[in-house]
Amino acid sequence: MDSRRFELEADLKEIDRLLSLSTRNYSKEILISLRLSTSQELKSLPEGSSEPVPHDEEGIIWKPLDRFSWEQTENEIKIYVTCLEGLKSHPKENIHLHTTKNSVTVSIKNFQNNNYRLKFPKLTNDINTGKITQKSNGFSVTLIKKDKIRWDSLVPKKVVPVKEKDEEEKGDTKDSGDAGDSLMKMMKELYETGDDDMKKTIAEAWSKAKNKEDL
Repeated sequence: MDSRRFELEADLKEIDRLLSLSTRNYSKEILISLRLSTSQELKSLPEGSSEPVPHDEEGIIWKPLDRFSWEQTENEIKIYVTCLEGLKSHPKENIHLHTTKNSVTVSIKNFQNNNYRLKFPKLTNDINTGKITQKSNGFSVTLIKKDKIRWDSLVPKKVVPVKEKDEEEKGDTKDSGDAGDSLMKMMKELYETGDDDMKKTIAEAWSKAKNKEDL
């Protein structure tokens, strides 16, 4: 799956987890509103892009591979692409893996009359080496982590500064216990990394729930 779809699905799971922990109407209303907007954004994503990327320096037209999955262990990152049926028999010289310390590119030439590319210009953390394995329905890429740390995401999330909440809000957060702290942290992260629509939804839900709580 593409990276945005993967992140939205992970956000929905986290929102559902926090909903099950929340006992305050203030928190629940924000989470329900946020879940609705996140779910709507997920449904609006295209199933896959068929538009080719522009010509590169070799004059080749590449079709982007934007549907993938990934997992990790302490030492490795594994990326899976499973939409290329028959790739296992494709000539190895037409499949190229290029890695740097923090980027990965897979290029597949002349497969079923198309050229395909999976590209991550910047990874969340550094890697040492990479290896590609052809499979019957696609390929997998194994990346060796430079440091044995857990990656929160495959590619970095955009961080946007936000204003600190006032002292009263901070006090409320402290009094809400571990579940409240986790909720506020998650809400802040989603606000910082979200687009304009997401920020608007969170701000409106937060304001609406706070006003009801003050009544």
